[in-house]
Amino acid sequence: MRVAKSRYNAAFPFPVIVPRRALPMPAKNPKLDQFESQLAELERLVKVLEAGDTPLDEAVKHFERGMDLSRSCEKLLQQAELRVQQLSRDVDGQEQLSDMATPDQDSDS
Repeated sequence: MRVAKSRYNAAFPFPVIVPRRALPMPAKNPKLDQFESQLAELERLVKVLEAGDTPLDEAVKHFERGMDLSRSCEKLLQQAELRVQQLSRDVDGQEQLSDMATPDQDSDS
């Protein structure tokens, strides 16, 4: 923010704060929304199947849908991983990839 230069005003003796341009909101990522909605549906299907109250024919349909969702989520995750790899290049264009430490690996060190 910057303070606008103005003449002294006895009725309002404080400087007027004029915000710079408002920062644009990041654009919604449709792939992220798609992944999250598919994952939520997959979790719902898993709960239904785990309850064991579903008739066999409906359970098979839920299982098939769940497998489709699982494959789609895996594909979206692979695309995200590729994007992270592309963004993780050093100034020479060489990949700077390192395995992310898991909690098990941290405790071994």
